[in-house]
Amino acid sequence: MKKTPKANVYDIGTGRPAIPRAANEDEPRTGGEDHVPSQQRAPNSFGIFLRHVLVMVLMWLRGPLRFLAALVAIPTMIALPIVVLGMDSSPQKTTMVLSLLGVSFGSFCLRWLYDSLVMWISPDPLFLNT
Repeated sequence: MKKTPKANVYDIGTGRPAIPRAANEDEPRTGGEDHVPSQQRAPNSFGIFLRHVLVMVLMWLRGPLRFLAALVAIPTMIALPIVVLGMDSSPQKTTMVLSLLGVSFGSFCLRWLYDSLVMWISPDPLFLNT
């Protein structure tokens, strides 16, 4: 009998290998227990505790980080049209416009990546408001 190849797909809630499912299925299908190594059968409670502690620390630091990123992003977005429309044509104009765009977009990406990291590490589903 031909065995179907299994991908490295794991159920986030249990940590067990899962069979990939179609997009319209609600319940994940878990794979058989015969191919699961013993150290991957169930997540240990100490690891879950450490993930909870790490998420709490990251959430505590999230407010100041978002404030500082907004402190950088908002003035650069305000200065961008002022520089584009108000500054005479000079060699520094292109550099200034690109640096303002880069700093503003980089600040946005930093906020987004930080929130993605927090949601990825969180052992429970997490919904973030602003």
